[in-house]
Amino acid sequence: MPKIIDSDERKKAIAQAVWSILSQQGISKVTIRNVAAQAGISTGSLSRSFASRMELVHYALELINEDANNRFQAYLASEPSALASVQFLESFLPLEPYALEASKVTVGMIAELSALPEIAPIAQGSLEQLQLLFREVLKLMDRQGELKAGLDLELESTQLVVLSYGLTVKALVAGKGSEPLNVSRIFRSQVNELLLAPVPYATDQELAELAEVSRSLALFKDSEN
Repeated sequence: MPKIIDSDERKKAIAQAVWSILSQQGISKVTIRNVAAQAGISTGSLSRSFASRMELVHYALELINEDANNRFQAYLASEPSALASVQFLESFLPLEPYALEASKVTVGMIAELSALPEIAPIAQGSLEQLQLLFREVLKLMDRQGELKAGLDLELESTQLVVLSYGLTVKALVAGKGSEPLNVSRIFRSQVNELLLAPVPYATDQELAELAEVSRSLALFKDSEN
């Protein structure tokens, strides 16, 4: 669970500071001093809650995981259609600003694994959570009769996670074919192989609407700036 911080406002300030530094400068720049300066609090005050920069990274990632779980519960409560399920899976792709910032953090951590092996458990935990969410979505779709018969849902969810990571790197590197609509089209093409009734490819309007929803639910409200 996230550490206990003495006020909600300070909690948000610290989380936002860590998030901003992770996405814009990389994990190597996450230090007690840098985070305190970014959050507008004293280093002494921050040190009373966090003994090291790794604790700060853990804290930020725990909040991101908590955010993903909250969105998953909201998704389940909505009695989702097949399209809504695909859209939920796509919410982990960098198709809009908030997800793009989250992707930078995830890929940045992976890039730092050789230099900072202590972050391996954090990266592994994020991957395991993503696999769990994808698997649960496919299970729900299967129960609703939306998937083809005889699928290995463990294998299919793993393949979709691998595809999402590949598409994330493609989008972050940019270049031809990395536009959000194309990334979505590639992902939906794979998902449609599993569906009895394929969902349509996304449009600019659909992605704009998804971005608006993401902004309203985002844990870090100024991530799009």
